[in-house]
Amino acid sequence: MSAFSRGLFLWAGCARAFSARTLDTPFEAIRSQFTATSSNNFMIPREFSSASILQASKKIRAAQAKSLRGPKGPGQQATNKQSSPFHKVTTKLPTMTGTPSSTLKAVVPLKTVAKIAAPTKVLTPLKTSTPLPSKVSTIYKAVLPAPAILPAQYSTFASTLASKVTPTPLYESPSHTQLIVTCTTLSILLFLAGISIYYELVINRPMELPVFVPITYILISFGLFAAATWLGTRPINLIKSISALPSGTSLNLEVILRSRLPFFKDRKLQIPASKIKLPRPITAVVPKPDPAEQIAIRNSEREKHAADLAYERSHVMTRPFRHGWQTINKVTVGGWRLIRRTMNDGAFLKMQIGDQKCQLDTKGWMYENGRALDRLFSVGKN
Repeated sequence: MSAFSRGLFLWAGCARAFSARTLDTPFEAIRSQFTATSSNNFMIPREFSSASILQASKKIRAAQAKSLRGPKGPGQQATNKQSSPFHKVTTKLPTMTGTPSSTLKAVVPLKTVAKIAAPTKVLTPLKTSTPLPSKVSTIYKAVLPAPAILPAQYSTFASTLASKVTPTPLYESPSHTQLIVTCTTLSILLFLAGISIYYELVINRPMELPVFVPITYILISFGLFAAATWLGTRPINLIKSISALPSGTSLNLEVILRSRLPFFKDRKLQIPASKIKLPRPITAVVPKPDPAEQIAIRNSEREKHAADLAYERSHVMTRPFRHGWQTINKVTVGGWRLIRRTMNDGAFLKMQIGDQKCQLDTKGWMYENGRALDRLFSVGKN
């Protein structure tokens, strides 16, 4: 402290004149403690101890605090609280019924006092093993209402198809043009043959023929009429396609029936899926495709096509005769194979669509290999 006093003494030794005025600022008050003025207005250095210096600084701080507080009065306590930006607030947090309330003291801004005084959520205490540094052993958490759990809606396959925007194809049949042409042609030929036999051998029979001979030709004629009728009815009500229409509520299907005549349009039926019946499941009729077998068949067909193409390029002169024989073979043998398929109940499945009996070719394309149709339609003879 002696060194500090000597430094002040040297600083005060720099004397200069100043005009006599009132010491208003704190700097002037400090300088007045270390200098003195003579009659000639010159600074005269003064010597002080460390105790006097500390006492002078304490007086300056007291004067500053007094100027901030202002004059004392009856409303002095409220004024001092409002002048300070922070205020000690004692709040009681709301608790559930039956639990003691905890008093929490903290220094918070005045703007948050109104928010603390008016809570809007129900709070419940949550006990913790480790107390917080603020010496409050109870933590309050907000009890929020449980979210509403909607019941799960069971979505069936039919409702999924009905909720779609575009129609969903369920079945597409192969081409039946050759079948229709073959059955119609053979039916007409058999019907003409029956009429010819009946007219020549029954109506205009020779007189020398025995009596039982016309009866035999009558039976032959009716047999030909029956065969012509059966072949003519084979291509009737062939299903061309089945599609699921987007209806929103119940599932409606669009069934297109193929027309027998070439210049007539196909018939379209819109019917609910509940009115379609199958005699037995389609999956029991259609064999499940084996991937390895399909790959082997595809490879053999590719090899056969390559061999036929090479033979066509090397035998150009006999090409017209070869193509003519292939056409005859396709019409006769292929037509008979198609007719034989119509005799097989597994190849053409009889379906009940409303009041009509229709035929579904199991060789066509089916959604999910026929499992979708089994789920949508009722299966059974009744």
